[in-house]
Amino acid sequence: MLIGIAGMSHETNTFSPVITDLKRFSGSANTPPSGDRALKIYRGTGTCVGGFIQVCASRRYTFEVGIAAGAAPSGPVENDAYELMTAAMNSMPSCATAVPTWL
Repeated sequence: MLIGIAGMSHETNTFSPVITDLKRFSGSANTPPSGDRALKIYRGTGTCVGGFIQVCASRRYTFEVGIAAGAAPSGPVENDAYELMTAAMNSMPSCATAVPTWL
């Protein structure tokens, strides 16, 4: 069994004039972290993604880390950013033969 770990974290402030675009989920990179880059960033952290990584590793489950996007509180998420991130989650190999369970 292959377990897919992915995340998209954002606190929307409807009063903020700042639209939350993909860059806000990407930090200093052009795209949000995924794969080995996300694993290096989130492993050992007190985050949801970090917790899933820890549990899977401690139980010796086979897992992959997909997109792991997080943005600071700001205005609504731009549609293109939302669509790109959800498409990235749904295209993970671990989702190809199973019904995704979003936690």
